[in-house]
Amino acid sequence: MLAILANFGDSNPRQVMETLVKEVITTSEGDLSTQRHIRQLQILSQLRNLEPEIVAIMDSIAKIFKKEKDPLYIMGQRDGREEGREEAREQKNHEFVQTLLLNSNYTVSEIASLVKVSEDFVHKVKESLQTSPF
Repeated sequence: MLAILANFGDSNPRQVMETLVKEVITTSEGDLSTQRHIRQLQILSQLRNLEPEIVAIMDSIAKIFKKEKDPLYIMGQRDGREEGREEAREQKNHEFVQTLLLNSNYTVSEIASLVKVSEDFVHKVKESLQTSPF
């Protein structure tokens, strides 16, 4: 397991990693043990900046290691969904503020209050309208 921290010399890092993963799989006792050791390899690979290699290898052993059950994968999915929702909310707020700026006589303060955004946000939208080529 700790061989991942060794100097690979002239060896191809991906080949070394594949060998390590195969050894972990064959020597681990049971699925839980295998998953725990693979997780440890993933963590140690980060210390060596070998993330691309371990990701490629993990894809190749997907039958053994179900990424859908991996806590980090689940957290990443959740964070990605939340980030997507936040970006969509930001875009809608931007469009709403833009519409109010163009089609109403509300002040910046009133628009911020109506849309529940900061006045700074409204000012940025207003500036983008003034610099827009349209």
